[in-house]
Amino acid sequence: MDANLGVLSLLPPIITIVLALTTKRVLPSLFAGILTAHFVLSDSILSAPFNTINHMIKIATDPGNFILIAFSLMVGGLLQLISDGHGFKAFAAKAEKIGSGLSKKTAYGLTTVIGSSMFLEVWSNVLVNGATNSPLYDKLGVSRVRLAYFTHTISVSVVSVFVINGWGAFYMGLLNAQGVEEPFSFVVSSLPYILFSWISLIIVFIVMITGWSLGPIKRFEEAAAQKMANAGKEETTEQAKEETNDNAVKPHVIYMLLPIAVLLVTVFVSLYVTGNGDMLKGDGGLSILYAVALSSLVVGLLLYFVGKRSFIQIEESFVSGMAKFFSIGILIVFALSLGDLTKMLGTGVYLSQLADGSLPIFLLPAVVFLLGAIMSFSTGTSYGTFSIMLPIALPLANTAGLDPHLMFGACIAGGLFGDNTSPISDTTIMTSLATEISILDHITTQMPYALTAGVLTIIGFLVLGSV
Repeated sequence: MDANLGVLSLLPPIITIVLALTTKRVLPSLFAGILTAHFVLSDSILSAPFNTINHMIKIATDPGNFILIAFSLMVGGLLQLISDGHGFKAFAAKAEKIGSGLSKKTAYGLTTVIGSSMFLEVWSNVLVNGATNSPLYDKLGVSRVRLAYFTHTISVSVVSVFVINGWGAFYMGLLNAQGVEEPFSFVVSSLPYILFSWISLIIVFIVMITGWSLGPIKRFEEAAAQKMANAGKEETTEQAKEETNDNAVKPHVIYMLLPIAVLLVTVFVSLYVTGNGDMLKGDGGLSILYAVALSSLVVGLLLYFVGKRSFIQIEESFVSGMAKFFSIGILIVFALSLGDLTKMLGTGVYLSQLADGSLPIFLLPAVVFLLGAIMSFSTGTSYGTFSIMLPIALPLANTAGLDPHLMFGACIAGGLFGDNTSPISDTTIMTSLATEISILDHITTQMPYALTAGVLTIIGFLVLGSV
């Protein structure tokens, strides 16, 4: 049974977040939060370290969690194989030859198209968008952290406002549990009130058009521009080295396009199969694992038959790619462990209870959003935030005479804030993985934009609550 320890339940996530932002070391910070949680929950101080290890083993061996860990490692192998075929470089070169040449407008447009079209599932959206556009942004002198901001924000915002995907099915399941009739039409009517998604997308497009650099992202942009200025000489040297290497694989865009096409097709087919004919009920985690495995096999066969690489070379490349992402696997175990512990501590329940007080009615939508934002940032889970806040917000709307669609939108918007900003969110981890940047760099550069969207969202809910 979950505990409810009041303000003490906030201690582990607060310690984790403060340490992560001050030390810029995520793994030790997460471990400190996990250990703190076990000190709070354990009967004795001596048992806390042992309980910490046992709990992490339990989390890592859970079938659903193991799928996520295995997927994260295999992504490293897949990216390494594509890199061996110089697939990303070849794609960038092809894109540069289109029209009058590669431009930021072209890259930003491609980022938007990929992020908007892959509305069924966040992980594959982030993975494909990040991996496809990384070489283009490098060639243009645009920082990877800006790509991460675009990719993360577009994917989460787009997926959250589509009803015909797993998120929509989850929304309807929660509404069914609350006795809402015709949950599909309820969700559709509520979509305009998911303000954080819409505002975040608008800010992304403003940044794309104006090049607006807010906060620390500016120094990353300057470094990327400087790196591009030096790229010509480096590329010439690298090309000379490749030309002297008889075993080098000839660059070709097929090494990127074919595995990505296989990835997308496999995701959709697997969602259909695992959902027994209904993609909305399919297993997203298992589907993306199947997709990465099959894509890795395809690019491996390409390297063998077309690239003339031996099976031993392909195997070594795949394993070395997985090894590069080993720390990501550990990070996922730590993040999932802390998320599970915050539930055991009753962190979400305590935060939601703060909304149950004497407040003016017009403040309630903004308060629900704010509490959801704090909860999702602290726990790193949007689904968990939805599950906790919705059973509180809908009855509160009925009692206060507020539009339930508005309160539903406030719940979803609050959960999305943490999905966009928390260092322990799975989408944060996935975005950092796909764009090959550190989680702290991603969080610190995305946060100013997300906070701007959050403030505007609060203002929007205050206005809507007054109408």
